[in-house]
Amino acid sequence: MMNNFMYVNSKKDVFDNVVKKVSDIQASCKDYMLDGEKPVSVFAMNANQPEDVKLKFTAKTKQNEIVPSWFLMRDTSFNQLCTHFSIPSAYMKRCMDTDRSELMLQNMNSWLEQNTKDFLVRVNAGTVRGMLTTKYSAFDAPDMLDVVQDTLNTDSFDVVGQYVTDERLHIRLAEKQRMNIDGEDLFGGIQIDSSDVGLCSMRISYFVYKQVCTNGLCVSKGGGILFAQKHIGISKDAFREEFAAKLSTLDEYQEDIKSQIIRAKKEHLDDMTLEKILAKLKAEQKIGEAQNEKIIQLMNTRYDRSRFGLVNGITEVAQSYSLEKRIQLESFASKVLLAA
Repeated sequence: MMNNFMYVNSKKDVFDNVVKKVSDIQASCKDYMLDGEKPVSVFAMNANQPEDVKLKFTAKTKQNEIVPSWFLMRDTSFNQLCTHFSIPSAYMKRCMDTDRSELMLQNMNSWLEQNTKDFLVRVNAGTVRGMLTTKYSAFDAPDMLDVVQDTLNTDSFDVVGQYVTDERLHIRLAEKQRMNIDGEDLFGGIQIDSSDVGLCSMRISYFVYKQVCTNGLCVSKGGGILFAQKHIGISKDAFREEFAAKLSTLDEYQEDIKSQIIRAKKEHLDDMTLEKILAKLKAEQKIGEAQNEKIIQLMNTRYDRSRFGLVNGITEVAQSYSLEKRIQLESFASKVLLAA
């Protein structure tokens, strides 16, 4: 299950190992189509958290297997079930936190009794990893990596970061050849994101990796997006075609990013400009003053007072956050770079 306090593993790896890990996870997962016309309920004994809640339903797999009588929920699937019925998940969790689990169960079961929607229930190891509507296209991590392997020469890349679970896929690939920028240990690459339970869209972005500090810079503007689509109506052939077309322009785009980095290294930031950018960072990304002070400290001690020094400071501080927040901060840093 997704742990919000797990960070990207920065140990180098090869792509085939990640593919095997993803395939092994997929092999233990099952899907069930929940018929909205059949009884569904939740129950628990002294539930204190979503993981204590059990979902009970009757359904069959495509192989005509009858499901067990119940599965434990997870935080992700519990939140999704609440969202389907427009029930604030924070309220339901508050009920459990204050020994009112019976009230939570009464609320949830009341809505489930009136339900007529069909659901795709995604299960692994006796737990519900996802509760999705029938609009969801199950184009899973193995499908995505299969296209990447067919289209990209993965032998030319190192896996410099990965977060692989049955809910979330995040891979950072860096080229083995360093970018030709004086005084920098930078490597271009791509960042792959997806979720088999609808936590994020499929997305492949241009990525810059700083080896010494393991800083990452996700470039999500202009040509930096190599592929992006929600899990709705996904075609494997269309994905392959679009990704291949974008890859053909990657060398040219990387040269543009290289020029941006060189310009940013030369641009000294005066106090007013720096304060303005950090104020925007604090407001948009909801980080504290202590983090801004840490960024300034890093600029003064490890990097410099240039625009690129600020970019490095932001991406280094981003490493202390959970995966999703880290990606947001790295994307913000890319906008700072591209403003050079």
